[in-house]
Amino acid sequence: MKTIIMVIMIVAMSGCSVMTLIDNPAPVNYEIAKPPAPRSSVVSQLGSPMLSENKNGIATDHFTFIDGHPTGTKARGIVYVGSCVVTLCLSELLWWPVEKYALDGGGRTAIVTYNEDGISTSMKVFNKEGVLLHAFD
Repeated sequence: MKTIIMVIMIVAMSGCSVMTLIDNPAPVNYEIAKPPAPRSSVVSQLGSPMLSENKNGIATDHFTFIDGHPTGTKARGIVYVGSCVVTLCLSELLWWPVEKYALDGGGRTAIVTYNEDGISTSMKVFNKEGVLLHAFD
């Protein structure tokens, strides 16, 4: 009976780091969104823009998004569950903050400009500190 209760507790308590891992979005496919691409393709990859401007016939969209990890990296969830079983869930004190903050995929911002036909002409992607990561012209 104690074994059954312990297994139920482990399963119930081991979800934090694993659920955080599972909830991470997929990585952004910049090949689809980079110029020249129609605005619909850019929005499908980066989401709805936070700000859209149109100055002198040049449209500009500002995006914020999270660039996730490839699907294969989710296999580390096996390590999380295994260490949770061995340590009776104490490993969650280590793995959840690591997954939540260190391996979160990173917040990104992007600025995309379009010509009068709605085709992108440039895209610049920055990390959350404002460092330029990608520039497509």
